[in-house]
Amino acid sequence: MSERERKEEFKRLLAQVEDEHKRKLEALYTLYPEYKLNHSKGNGLNGSARGMLPRLVRQAMKKHEDRFTLDDMSRWITEIDPAFSENVSRIKLSNTLGRMVRKGKLEKVPDSSPAIYEKRRKAP
Repeated sequence: MSERERKEEFKRLLAQVEDEHKRKLEALYTLYPEYKLNHSKGNGLNGSARGMLPRLVRQAMKKHEDRFTLDDMSRWITEIDPAFSENVSRIKLSNTLGRMVRKGKLEKVPDSSPAIYEKRRKAP
């Protein structure tokens, strides 16, 4: 089998597997529509999911204690939305928390390892 034939065979099999996978996902989401939340190829964030991670972080902060780590937040987000959390890496979550620190919505406890975040105190 030549290299060109191997490549064509690979493309054919890949298309077949992708089609089968798509059909299975559609069937699964038909049975469990509540878990069909903003799935897409790539980074897992399509147009309607933009801003979803910061919203989940704010929602988790309202429900839980004032101080938390990255692991705590990851666990809380999984509790709130298991389907979305499958696409959230530690790096994405860390970047989101860092962005919230820079915007003044969170504070990072100095010299803490692992990093500890806390809700921003409102001035009286």
